[in-house]
Amino acid sequence: MGKHKKGRRRTDSTSKWYKPHYNQHHRLPKSRGGTNATSNLSRVPVRLHNAFNELFGSNPTAHEVAQILSDVWIDFRYVITVKLRGEQDNHSDNISDADAASAQRIAFTS
Repeated sequence: MGKHKKGRRRTDSTSKWYKPHYNQHHRLPKSRGGTNATSNLSRVPVRLHNAFNELFGSNPTAHEVAQILSDVWIDFRYVITVKLRGEQDNHSDNISDADAASAQRIAFTS
């Protein structure tokens, strides 16, 4: 590859010069009552933020995201449900240890 002009960055993630750019993601969109409070913001790579908006639209509810994931992206035998943090889970006895461990491994990383 030739030399790059000063000030330009390579976008190839294998390059030693690659530095991902980040966006602020509003967990509850401002259009739905969210704020700029730290607890409502997540720092995410721009490419993943753009992918999220492409897949789910710019202001989806948690239920809408779960519905799209259930209908299109995961094994049809499963369904993703949404509950508020801290809500009692009456079905926890039905979750195997393997499923629980698998769920704990799912994390947002780049």
